[in-house]
Amino acid sequence: MNTHTSIRRAVLAALALSCACQGYPLNRLLDLSDIVDLKYGPALGIGVKVEASDYLGAGVGFASSSADEWYGRRRTGSQTNSLLGVGVVSLDGPIVEPDETSTYTILGFQSRGTRPPVVSRARVGAELWLPGATGGIYVNLGELVDFVLGWFGADIAGDDGVEKGTLLDTGHEDEAGRTAQEEDRE
Repeated sequence: MNTHTSIRRAVLAALALSCACQGYPLNRLLDLSDIVDLKYGPALGIGVKVEASDYLGAGVGFASSSADEWYGRRRTGSQTNSLLGVGVVSLDGPIVEPDETSTYTILGFQSRGTRPPVVSRARVGAELWLPGATGGIYVNLGELVDFVLGWFGADIAGDDGVEKGTLLDTGHEDEAGRTAQEEDRE
């Protein structure tokens, strides 16, 4: 064995030990789980919505739900959400009192409020509202990039070390009446 091979092996061993000691394997597994986002909860009404990103989509129907929605490692908590849509013109979010979390769709282009984090806005998927329940599934392309870059030490989502299920800071309370800041203190 030559000197260069010995040095390479020593560097790789030191790098592997360093990564393992800092929660690296757990963060890569969590990054992998962040690629698929879910939305679920009880609902009234009927509707369907598809999105090519958080900025491009369409919805048809009238429905209201109390859904929990995931964006990567973080979730919104159970919040009232409604859909009023006629194709490429729709409103998704609190309809009675629209706020910064509401999404308006006009000719397929969506406006997005203050949530979620930018890296989580590049996702493709659909939601379905049925009498009694709503469900949605998205492939989060931003989190896919975060997963790949994570193998090289980058964390563009800023979620390494964040526990799965941490409330997303929307400024609103979840079903238990807690905000993201209150949950962080617990």
